[in-house]
Parts: sequence; structure tokens; C-alpha cells
Amino acid sequence: TVHGVVKRLRARGFISSHRDAADRRLILYQLTPSGRRLVRELIDLEAVTTERILAPLSVPQRHQLLDLLRQIAWEPTGAVLGIRRAQERFHSKGAPVTGRRAK
Repeated sequence: TVHGVVKRLRARGFISSHRDAADRRLILYQLTPSGRRLVRELIDLEAVTTERILAPLSVPQRHQLLDLLRQIAWEPTGAVLGIRRAQERFHSKGAPVTGRRAK
């Protein structure tokens, strides 16, 4: 749950929280300095990982892949449903497919 994620992030010192001055019912969260460092490290790791994955592709192939991924993501019924249909085509025994249907 979101609550569990927030609780773990606070316990690890990545976020802090305080009540909103105008509406005490609201709890506001912000990254701590260590949380900001972690985000920067994750962004750097993502860039390196993406480059490793895409290394075998030429620049035109990378653009083609991006275009194809956009088509999947912007399918009118949603990407998750599109993935579900593709999986169902490949699973003739009707194995359960994880994920939620996009609304």
C-alpha cells in the first residue's frame, strides 16, 4: 500500500513529513537530503541501465522502439489491457495474468 511505502521511506530517512498549516488534516511529505541523493543515484542508474539495454540498437532502431512503445502505452483501452491480451494469446491454457485493467 501507499501507506506502507511512505512508512518505509520515513523509517529509512528518505522523506520527512509535517502537517499542513492551512489544513491540519493534510500531511505533507518531502525528500530529505539523503532522499534527494538516492533519487539522483537512481536517475543515474536508470540512465546507465537504459544505455546498456539499448546499446545493440542503432539510433533509428531506438526511435522505432520508442514509437512502438508509445503505441502500446497509448492504446485506447490502456497499456495494461493491451499487455493482458498479448499474454492471453501466448498462454493457451489460460494461465492467470497479473495486473489491473486500465480505466
